[in-house]
Amino acid sequence: MKTKKLNQKGFSHFEAIVLIVVLVLIGAVGTFVYSRMHKSHAGSNCKGQLLLVGSSGQCVKDAQILSVAFTGIKMPIDGIYGPLTKTNILLFQTKAFPNAKTQWDGKVGPNTWGKLCSLIPLTKTQAVYNAQKDACGSTSFSVPVTPTPTPTPTSYGFTNPTAITTDNLGHVWVTNYDNSVTELNANNGSLVQVLSAAKYGFSSPFAITADNLGHIWVVNSASHSSVTEINASNGSLVQVLNDASYGFDYPQAITTDNLGHVWVVNEAGNSVTELNAKNGSLVQVLNYASYGFNYPTAITTDNLGRVWVVNYGNSLTQLNANNGSLVQVLNDASYGFNYPTAITTDNLGHVWVANYGNSVTELNANNENPVQVLNDASYGYSYYTPLASAITTDNLGHVWVANCEGNAVTELNANNASLVQVLYDASYGFNYPQAITTDNLGHVWVVNEAGNSVTELNASNGNLIQVLR
Repeated sequence: MKTKKLNQKGFSHFEAIVLIVVLVLIGAVGTFVYSRMHKSHAGSNCKGQLLLVGSSGQCVKDAQILSVAFTGIKMPIDGIYGPLTKTNILLFQTKAFPNAKTQWDGKVGPNTWGKLCSLIPLTKTQAVYNAQKDACGSTSFSVPVTPTPTPTPTSYGFTNPTAITTDNLGHVWVTNYDNSVTELNANNGSLVQVLSAAKYGFSSPFAITADNLGHIWVVNSASHSSVTEINASNGSLVQVLNDASYGFDYPQAITTDNLGHVWVVNEAGNSVTELNAKNGSLVQVLNYASYGFNYPTAITTDNLGRVWVVNYGNSLTQLNANNGSLVQVLNDASYGFNYPTAITTDNLGHVWVANYGNSVTELNANNENPVQVLNDASYGYSYYTPLASAITTDNLGHVWVANCEGNAVTELNANNASLVQVLYDASYGFNYPQAITTDNLGHVWVVNEAGNSVTELNASNGNLIQVLR
């Protein structure tokens, strides 16, 4: 009986040769498959994709990186096409297609891809270069010799400030996208302190509010979503809430009510988390389809015991603040919702919604009926291409609207919604005003994200007090 001559591995020479050939073929097929898989999100395939709210993946990440490089406005690069991404794309489109408003749809289609791929971005870093090459197959600029430096924080610690609030202790609190919070003295705007220690758990802090119990609440919107609670009297850390049970999923906004509750909007999760303001414990997570949450982006409460949630999908959800139950979802065309991004209430029984589509909707808080939609050019919404981004009220009967793209602030009369004035003089230092609030001392505070500054105004007449840089 013949026996096979085996090599040291136990295979015949013939079998070893066959095995080598098979392994080479597998390697070649694997390389080809990997190449095809990589191309599924790169090169011309990205340019051929339509990205819109609800899209996700590498092409979305590339579009996020590129839009930020063009607009200069920071946002989480997470591959999720939510309202923030849509807002940034919309801002890019206003710059890329200044005379073609039909292109301003907040979606990334062939024409927008064409501009993202062909225009030279303001920020020319290796990451931007890689994103453009990955998405477009080519780049509009050379590999940077020296990466663009990170913005230098001001003495106030402002670095891409994103949100602002005041407390009843005379403090102003500003979130900075570089993972810090600045505390100011509301009486004179002087710096109190900058909170940036790792223990605070700041991770792309995007929203902030204060309650009447002496607490400051900060929403951290990065991949590890969380809420940080701070002692308003001294800025010390109380706790960081990040347990999965809280349901935080890309949280975008936060508010408190006078019943001892904290309410957090989760954009990606289409939900709202209710907390106990006394100890931060979880009350409930509202994520039922009946609530009509459709990329919720902003939230506020009124003195009638209601919670109002703005949905970027052109609707408004009203909740009962006592138990979180649904009151109703407002989505009729008569409300004029046009990509609503911010909301506030006044002490006269009105609800005010800022629409990114250059208008403001006024509602009756008692019966939820629409009062009027303010979209006349005289208000500064369309004339200055403002893209209304934030809104607040004061205790003097005024409504203040921050117009981010127009670098202006519009003041309205809360009694009848008539125009008081549009503030846009260069002396105000408005530079992409992204957030706005008031205090009980008669001041209006405006966050300038691109300018790394805060503008303080006199609420009685809109006069400039100072620009803090």
